[in-house]
Amino acid sequence: MLAEEIPPATPDAPFVCSEELMAQKAECQDCHQAIRHNAKLWAERHVQETGHNVHVTLHYDMRPENWLDQASPERRAEIAEVQKPGVGVALAESLLTKRKH
Repeated sequence: MLAEEIPPATPDAPFVCSEELMAQKAECQDCHQAIRHNAKLWAERHVQETGHNVHVTLHYDMRPENWLDQASPERRAEIAEVQKPGVGVALAESLLTKRKH
């Protein structure tokens, strides 16, 4: 979709997003340990135990709650396809295989 195709937001429709945590990572800048689950908890404990400098990255889903209703029929069909059992896993595996090469 081109930028000029996106309709302007109406002033009476405030943006409401889900703010769902999608991914997280904590990485120690001193010993280079990294963790991708419970990042905030691990970082807090690692700093307390070692005094090291830890960077935490949190990625949130900031789409509006009705984002799927606004998607094109083609995009909704693509999303429905990868939600089928095994399809999403196969897609992820193929993407990871391509990334390694």
